[in-house]
Amino acid sequence: MPPAVPPVPAPGAYFLRRRLARAEAIPPAERPPEVAAFVASVALLRDACRLLPLTAAGRPALAWGPATERSLLLGLVRTAHAGYICPLEPACDLDYRAHGAAYEMSVLWPHVPRASAPSAGRDIASDFLAAAAQLEPLQEALSLRSLVRSDLDLSGRLRAASAAVALLEQPAIRRTIDRQLAEVQAGAEPVSRPPLLQVSAAQLLYAAHCDVVVSAAGVTAAARDSRLFGEVPTEVPTAMLRNCQAIERLEPDNPRGLIVAASAASAIPGQEALAARLLQRTLCIAREHSSDFYTAFAASLVAVNSLQRPGQLELTGAVTAEVREAVQQAEAALARCKRLLPDWWISALKMNLSTPAAAAVQGADPLQNLQAVLAAEHRMCAGCNRAAEGLRPCARCRRCYYCRVSLPKAGG
Repeated sequence: MPPAVPPVPAPGAYFLRRRLARAEAIPPAERPPEVAAFVASVALLRDACRLLPLTAAGRPALAWGPATERSLLLGLVRTAHAGYICPLEPACDLDYRAHGAAYEMSVLWPHVPRASAPSAGRDIASDFLAAAAQLEPLQEALSLRSLVRSDLDLSGRLRAASAAVALLEQPAIRRTIDRQLAEVQAGAEPVSRPPLLQVSAAQLLYAAHCDVVVSAAGVTAAARDSRLFGEVPTEVPTAMLRNCQAIERLEPDNPRGLIVAASAASAIPGQEALAARLLQRTLCIAREHSSDFYTAFAASLVAVNSLQRPGQLELTGAVTAEVREAVQQAEAALARCKRLLPDWWISALKMNLSTPAAAAVQGADPLQNLQAVLAAEHRMCAGCNRAAEGLRPCARCRRCYYCRVSLPKAGG
């Protein structure tokens, strides 16, 4: 077997390391929650790359066996933990996604029918879900998480996320997974001093509820932005609302999940009040914990939510003042944290702030600003379901947007 090579730096690694150095210079006890999460997640993802080495050709450098399976599980647990603690998609100076992608399907492939290919006319998502159901609970939960982030279509990813929730909501299964997690993490070298809290089945359940909401939101956005997807299935908004409520119930003081739930609630007809309440709660929590990032993120969404209330045909003086106040809070918080966090996180904040900030400018045409907000909303790639900058429209429908990686696959 070809030897392993050092992990490949991720795009923009030099700039990320500069921000990481600034973040690490802050004493651990003084780091805001998002800065602490940034520092910890880089350590977790670097360890995942070490556990899952690749050859120069980008293939697994470990022969399959019990030791490799344990490394795989621990690497996936590290990655899951990084995703759990970060406010947005984790950032790392190494290409951790390539390491995970090379190994994570190794658990599933032996159980997937050989005919599972697009040309075979099969329901590939069903084949993968059936394969995951044959695994031990921990492997099944992690495999379902991988499927949510895979190249399956939006419907397939939503089914995988829902399957993860159904699995993890069983108390006996959660106890089994906690035991398996303890075995996998036992004796593993800690990635920080003091050691990070170990991931638990309850955290995986919470993350699975978030995955359902994000996947359902993707289905809704695709149906809205492309005539190719038709109408939104009636069960999608129901699933979004049910899981929004579960997110708040499971971890009522976790601002990350509250923002996910609030963003989804704002897209569900009749749930605007729920979205507003969740955002206000997030703002309160962010201020209590001196979190500039969550303050900026929640305030920017408060501004957008104020502009998108049903029947809002013009921006009244009260609404404009509310938007302006939220934008000012967000911009002040953003200025304080932008040199300490990954550029992708800061770009997402700026994207959220761009149109509400324009709408809050005095003397601007209210109706024109409202239309700009609704037209320039935050988009996600219809191929990989990830938020990104510089998305390009599909050459055929001009409604779906794709990143540079997914665009060729879509024929754009």
